[in-house]
Amino acid sequence: ETLLAVYKSGEYKAGLPLNLLMIQCFMAGIYIAMAGHLFIAVGGRVLGSALFPTGLIAVILTSAELFTGDSLVFVASVLGGRVSFAKLLRNWTVAWLMNFAGCLFWAGALAYASDSLEALDKVDYAVAVALKKANAGWLQIFLKGIGANFMVCIGVWQATCAEEVAGKVLALWFPISAFVMLGFDHCIANQFLIPLGM
Repeated sequence: ETLLAVYKSGEYKAGLPLNLLMIQCFMAGIYIAMAGHLFIAVGGRVLGSALFPTGLIAVILTSAELFTGDSLVFVASVLGGRVSFAKLLRNWTVAWLMNFAGCLFWAGALAYASDSLEALDKVDYAVAVALKKANAGWLQIFLKGIGANFMVCIGVWQATCAEEVAGKVLALWFPISAFVMLGFDHCIANQFLIPLGM
């Protein structure tokens, strides 16, 4: 049943008009940046990790288009013969670029220009997080990215199994907070965290 629901989601996403796809991708970047901002605002660690899932919950409940979640949906849909490879490339390209645009918007307007991190005395922490991520070795960041996306895909798959909002929230909460606690790197979250620290 879950696989059929993933196929249906892939077919829906593949059929989105470009303007709607771009807006939904931009909003997904906003939601993940919001979660990253919250992570920095509370000083990271366990509390930041426990609050970070708010971003993916917003993505799932609003049907936004996040590159990492769409990785699961489109790979499954292409392998299942439900979506063409060209549609996968279209979605991933638009999602990557517009997720980045959403992250940059939040970083510039709502985290930096609003002076919220200064007010919270978290500027140095934001810089330290960005430096640690930017100075990581290529292999390290690649492997941490695999770990993060694996756990995002678990969360998305589990949320697809749930029918009620509470079940979706619970299904997403544990794998997402876990990947943050484990120190894995989410490529879209990094599109917010690294520019923020610059």
